[in-house]
Amino acid sequence: LQRTPPGFDPTGVATAFVGIPTARYATPQQQEDFYVRVVEQLRAHPQVTHATASLGLPINGFGARAPYSVLGRPILPLPQRPLANLNAVSDDYFATLRIPIVEGRAFISSDRDGAPGVCIINEQLARKLFPGQSAIGQVLLRGRDADVRNTIVGVIADVKSNGVNAPVPDEVYYAQRQFGRPGMSITARTSGDAAALQSIIRTAV
Repeated sequence: LQRTPPGFDPTGVATAFVGIPTARYATPQQQEDFYVRVVEQLRAHPQVTHATASLGLPINGFGARAPYSVLGRPILPLPQRPLANLNAVSDDYFATLRIPIVEGRAFISSDRDGAPGVCIINEQLARKLFPGQSAIGQVLLRGRDADVRNTIVGVIADVKSNGVNAPVPDEVYYAQRQFGRPGMSITARTSGDAAALQSIIRTAV
């Protein structure tokens, strides 16, 4: 298990879960803005090389799953729809954890609330849904009524998100700027000792 590649690199990385009061940050936009500002503060610190916010992290037990449909294909009743791991991440997530993007792009600052919905999927799900063709430009549908459109803009290398001893799950990542939540994980990377990031993250928050 120690020799099994997890699909990401935790060297020099520190994380912290941050929950914010919904009485003060009541709307998804306010919640999104809070985490954007924290990440910007971290990126400005000389000891931080990368910083990001995310709903979950690999192997942390978060394990959220959500149903999805593919535009142009039959939409099944909600209990029969396939499920995939769900995550919402900010722009620098894949670079921070050194998860390769094998096709397309990462999220960018223009992937924000009010802009067309976008998502990124892992290689396993791309192979399953679109064998022999590119997943880029395909559209996934989420929501109870499958009415929330998200165009696939990137495909990442597979990550052992459920543990190095578990199969790679199907995964869909959404842009954090389009998916505001009151609780997220803050992650920062340094070229030095990751223990030094603890106080830096606390100060940024």
